[in-house]
Amino acid sequence: MAQTRFLRRPAVLQKLGISRTHLYELERAGDFPAHFMLSPRCAVWEEAAVDGWMEERASRKRRQS
Repeated sequence: MAQTRFLRRPAVLQKLGISRTHLYELERAGDFPAHFMLSPRCAVWEEAAVDGWMEERASRKRRQS
């Protein structure tokens, strides 16, 4: 059984290649998976949700081409 992995903000930003501001704008607009607080000072995203979002965006772009 695959273990669920969580990504902290620096890892998400590096994976996506976007700024922190843009990440939170996408999240606020409902266009990106929401983070949750692992501890009071540690926001994380589920890696599978981030990967799924990236794949969905890529396949949407491929369909438009």
